[in-house]
Amino acid sequence: MYKKYFYSIGISIIIILTSTSCFTRKNITPKFIAEKNFYEVKPIIADSVDAMPFLASYRKKMQSIMDVKIGTNLSELKKDKPNSTLGNVVSDAMYLQAKKLDTNVVAAVANYGGIRIPSIAKGTITLGKIYELMPFDNALCTVNLSGALVDTLCQYVAKAGGWPISNFSFDMQNNTAKNIYINNKPINYNSTYTFALNEYMANGGDNCTFLVPLKKQLTGVLVRDAIIQYVKDCEANKRSLIIEPTKRIK
Repeated sequence: MYKKYFYSIGISIIIILTSTSCFTRKNITPKFIAEKNFYEVKPIIADSVDAMPFLASYRKKMQSIMDVKIGTNLSELKKDKPNSTLGNVVSDAMYLQAKKLDTNVVAAVANYGGIRIPSIAKGTITLGKIYELMPFDNALCTVNLSGALVDTLCQYVAKAGGWPISNFSFDMQNNTAKNIYINNKPINYNSTYTFALNEYMANGGDNCTFLVPLKKQLTGVLVRDAIIQYVKDCEANKRSLIIEPTKRIK
């Protein structure tokens, strides 16, 4: 249901750009040079209509949508390595949403770089804040990992210093993963595990090339929407955003 907001976000970006001092009328250049040829640019915005009030109305509408409260944060959420409260919320939201759609899902992992803000302050959480947290239209998907590939994933996460993970854990010594547990049970290298992750990672993003050959199952849900729903569910049920406060990477 939140996809409609994405289609409006482009308008919001235009509004923000055109409302800043560096995009005033005097900065609109009527001509520019390219390979010795002159191309005339008709200053439609500057000469035909005053677009600023027009754009401002859209900006006001977008702001009213993004300012809607969707939840409450009882304490500041921070992004950090190897564990973080903000990372836990993101990975838990991914895990729970994927689990609703596929009961075989046992765990989730998110790439550290995909979290785009360092923290969310204590208090009201707005829709706009989640867009800041996860501005990209990254789809939630699932993959089946052999026990050996789960180990490879954990080693990669450990080498990176720790990424947000949900429903699995491991010890990290000298950036090496040991004692891997999935759903509170020691990893079985003869088993296959269904993990939830974002489409960017599944397609090899953040150097996750070992995931590229695997078959991906798209859930039809954006990671951002999964987080929004998770925050709303916690608010409706008066539940803390933090499911498991203990360290997942030890």
